[in-house]
Amino acid sequence: MYKIFYFVLFFLFSSISNAGLFDDVLKEVDKELGGALEKLNEDLGNKNNNDTNKNNSESEIISEPKEFDNESKEKNSKEFSIKLNFSDHLCKDNENGTYTCTYETNKFVGVLENKIPIKGVYTWGDGSVYEGEFNSQGLNHGKGKVTLKDGSVYIGGFKDQKLHGQGKWNWANGNIDEGTYVNGELLISTKVGFEGWATDGFSTYVTDMSKKLNLMHQAYGEKVKALIRNLCLTYQTNNIDKCQVGSKYYENGHEKANAPEEVWKIYNETVINKLKDDSTKYENANPNTKLALEVLNYVAYGDKNKRNILALSDKKCIFFETILLSSYDLIYLENVITSSVDYDYERNRYTMQGDKNIVANGSFVNLNWGNNFFNELNFRHTFGKPDRYYNIYVSSSANPDRARKAIKLLFSKACKGTKASDF
Repeated sequence: MYKIFYFVLFFLFSSISNAGLFDDVLKEVDKELGGALEKLNEDLGNKNNNDTNKNNSESEIISEPKEFDNESKEKNSKEFSIKLNFSDHLCKDNENGTYTCTYETNKFVGVLENKIPIKGVYTWGDGSVYEGEFNSQGLNHGKGKVTLKDGSVYIGGFKDQKLHGQGKWNWANGNIDEGTYVNGELLISTKVGFEGWATDGFSTYVTDMSKKLNLMHQAYGEKVKALIRNLCLTYQTNNIDKCQVGSKYYENGHEKANAPEEVWKIYNETVINKLKDDSTKYENANPNTKLALEVLNYVAYGDKNKRNILALSDKKCIFFETILLSSYDLIYLENVITSSVDYDYERNRYTMQGDKNIVANGSFVNLNWGNNFFNELNFRHTFGKPDRYYNIYVSSSANPDRARKAIKLLFSKACKGTKASDF
């Protein structure tokens, strides 16, 4: 449009240049040109304003995703990973002083300091729960409580995810384990006798005696543990974790120590000699007790004067028999049904049963002198479930006819309180 305008202007100028009208025309041109320039500037100004508004609008539209991205990044920056129970857990701030951390179906809710778990509640996918303290590696450590899905509960100490220190299990079946744990093993039990589950069929006296035996054997176990540790440090200083307690120790081809002999010595001093002294008192006080001891030792060991089976009372038919170094029987013959006593020819033994429990076995868990190693020994003394059935194996040194007569005397007189017969 402006090109046409200037062309017309040039034509008019050429037409009037000789007519002397240049000044008038120039004024008109200036007037028209000024108006056109003013309009042009106005048009350009409006265009610039529109472009500016358009750019601002586009800038706002473009900036919105940036703001959204920042919010997303800020949100994601609140989530972080930590190690808990040997697995990486994704954590988020609950904004109430606690954090929630998850791994698959496992979940932790608790307190973190510098992204390190301090204390809280950890729930496994199966429903088991740990509530307590943690260490910097995210493992149960310190004081805590475990509740298993079956309702069993442990309260006590932990170290690197294992039971450690004083603790107590209340099992769902009613059993109780309480004492000192070391790296997951209950080494020193404070539970005594048949407490909690094994009193059925035994008199108060038998139960009290079981507690006494339990404490005696715990003391024995502690002495044996000290002995084995000393032997291992002395003769196998570079391999204490694999020190075989059942073997003899050699140095330069010469025997230096015999662990089983040392252990028997401790057992005799700590348990057997004390029980023998008491047994002697009981049989001297009651002829029936003496008769019972003579019968039992003759049938089982071929000599009525031996005392491998000992009396634990002068008023009740309750006896003690050692089975190797790691086990013994607590025998209560007053519960035997006399008519049930029978001889098993095939196995050369007398069998019997009771209307209530007759025998309970006391032992040290995992104590096997031939195969176990020092670091696997567990000196926890426990009683097995009592049994209503009992067997007396006949010694090859015993005369069969005399053994049969002896068994009849045992249940017709010795354990029935009638006048004792000579045997």
